[in-house]
Amino acid sequence: MPELEYLLVFMFFFAVWAICFLVCGQSWQLIAAFIPFSIGTYIYYGGNMGVDLLLLIPVLALAVVDIHIVLSKPKFKGVAWYINYLLIIPLLVAYVYYAGEFAKSDTWIGIAFTHLSMCLIIVYAGKFWFSDVLLLLINRLWIKERNSLQTRINNVYIKGTGKSRSYYASIYQLGDTEISGFFYQYVRFKKIGSQDKVELVLKKGWLGTEFISGFPKILERKL
Repeated sequence: MPELEYLLVFMFFFAVWAICFLVCGQSWQLIAAFIPFSIGTYIYYGGNMGVDLLLLIPVLALAVVDIHIVLSKPKFKGVAWYINYLLIIPLLVAYVYYAGEFAKSDTWIGIAFTHLSMCLIIVYAGKFWFSDVLLLLINRLWIKERNSLQTRINNVYIKGTGKSRSYYASIYQLGDTEISGFFYQYVRFKKIGSQDKVELVLKKGWLGTEFISGFPKILERKL
């Protein structure tokens, strides 16, 4: 049965892909874990230009998946901070429109609990997996400042365990900075030591968010 073989291969590929992003991704990279599933679901169940396009939201992450460090705290300031939350409203409206398909309880308490839970999930997931991704994409469309920083990475380390795990790098001139797991693994794979000189490119987009995309470029090795 060729179809079964293709399905098994797809499931294996999806599992490996998803685990990589769920374990190593920053908050805005996590939704990329569902790209194969979203594309497959859209092709199989969707196909029109309406609501089915919402299935392809994870694909947006491809445009920002190379951003491993966001230096700005908070990520967005000024008007962009408000827009970050306003972008969640269309998702809530879409849920309200289809709310009847989610609440199946026979009691009003059960229905209210279901709707409240779903709204909280949409607000939380929409913030990190939709509006953050969209604004980071918009931010990088026009780079106002670009600076090459020649520096050293003293070490990389992990804080926390399980779902609370975070990756950090102690970077000379920047201090302890949160990084993605991909950046962490790259430094370890390349065996970048504290005496090696590397180059990082700091970029500031037109929304004012400063970030680092790509991996460090090794300029000089110290034996």
